[in-house]
Amino acid sequence: MGEASILIVEDDETLCQILRDLLELKTEYHVNMARTGQEALYEAKERFFDVVLLDLKLPDMDGLELLRELKKIHPTTQGIILTGHTFEETADGVSGKGAFAYLVKPSSANEIMSTIERALSK
Repeated sequence: MGEASILIVEDDETLCQILRDLLELKTEYHVNMARTGQEALYEAKERFFDVVLLDLKLPDMDGLELLRELKKIHPTTQGIILTGHTFEETADGVSGKGAFAYLVKPSSANEIMSTIERALSK
């Protein structure tokens, strides 16, 4: 898909690194990482990201709240929620809140990659 820019927002350092390695090894994507919502907002103010892969539960804010703030900065950024926590709402409900997709951890590498590719083609 080329030089797409991806931001991973995940407070679990190990998982964040695994996701980054997966994306950089299998693609030509440019990948940045943030461990908190505030770090993600700082990164988004510095550059545009095509896709943000973010955890629903972050130490400093809710992932959907963060996605709303990121979309204020870059409305065309596609958000993919990746979380290990159960979510009361359906995937359609999450999409109604601005997320392109919702994946439950652990998701397979193929599932993550295909979801990102679909988000990029949108």
